[in-house]
Amino acid sequence: MTTSIERIKVDISQLSLGLPLRYDLQTMQGMLLAEAGTEVTVALKKQWALDGVRFAEAIVRRVEHPETSANDPNTAPHDPLMLERLEGTIVKASEFVLNSAIRIAQGDAAGVAEVKSLVQELKSEIASDVATVLTAFARSFCVDLSDNDELLAQRSSQLSLLGLLLAHQLDYTDDDQHSTAMAGLFHDIVLLDCVRSGDSRLAKANYANHSTLSAALFDSTVGSNPKVSIAISQVHEQIDGTGFPKQLRLGRITPISRILNVADAYLTLTSQTQPAFFPEARSFHPADAIGYLMYHAARGRFDRRVVRALIDIASLYPVGCRVELSDMSTAVVMRSSNDSPSKPIVRIERGTSPIIDLRLSQLSITRPTLSAMDHCHRLRKSHIAEVYWR
Repeated sequence: MTTSIERIKVDISQLSLGLPLRYDLQTMQGMLLAEAGTEVTVALKKQWALDGVRFAEAIVRRVEHPETSANDPNTAPHDPLMLERLEGTIVKASEFVLNSAIRIAQGDAAGVAEVKSLVQELKSEIASDVATVLTAFARSFCVDLSDNDELLAQRSSQLSLLGLLLAHQLDYTDDDQHSTAMAGLFHDIVLLDCVRSGDSRLAKANYANHSTLSAALFDSTVGSNPKVSIAISQVHEQIDGTGFPKQLRLGRITPISRILNVADAYLTLTSQTQPAFFPEARSFHPADAIGYLMYHAARGRFDRRVVRALIDIASLYPVGCRVELSDMSTAVVMRSSNDSPSKPIVRIERGTSPIIDLRLSQLSITRPTLSAMDHCHRLRKSHIAEVYWR
């Protein structure tokens, strides 16, 4: 472990009033202006201006840690072949939803054997490397689709995958994991234009009654599976009784439905685009979405056990998030740490130690951060009590 010193140019006018300096500040000529911990005041900034100091240098002392071994399966970079395979499976799942909808619209049965095969593929990948699955999941958000049916099919495949991840984390039986994934794929089937256009009853489907109609359509075309159809009908029920369509409470909502409810809310909070009928896409930073779900779970609106499982697999800073560390460097979250949700494994964007397990480091995350390339925004603390998921 070694310590290095970095000098960062600072615009004096941009220093925040009332906050202590995090680092020693010196003039560009090397003269000390203020020590770390000094509170920035109006009088101090005025004095610096009178002294002709416009720019200064922050003296940042960084602790360098040995690189984490890339051979360690808990911290190693994602296997590109596995990532490519997973992304292909997500695309395949979206295509399955569309093809099933077309078959249903024509009066044919959907391919149950195909969905079983898809679920089995995802289950085997999840068992081998959850972090890579989460990376593929996060990257699937970047696919820009203009056709509403394609967008809705992609949304269904994302819900299916996230629901499966949560069911796996909660140690559900293989049958319940399979049912969770299948319910995720079919939960919005009546909202697809190709289905609605073929049946005058379904043409009237709207967001308020679509879960009931989707469950009935699943029963009549895919095959009787009460566990799946009930889960489809209850995806939007909240455990405090404020959901729809029947305002059910905790004791009457199945565990699978409670999983999909949390997954659906997370997708709405983080998605850049939502299909027609859906609530407005919020594009919140994933870390803010996690915090938001924690807030509302504590108030009885989401199943706390499911939200806890989401934190366990994704951490407080989900895979793909960009964060600022305590030494002012920026990093991207690579993997979560089940035992320390606030200390994931990160890749430093610059420097000599690209991969750091924050559980073993003196560094910590100070805040999520955004770059010009990010397509999300921060959730204001004053808005955290608002209902955004329906």
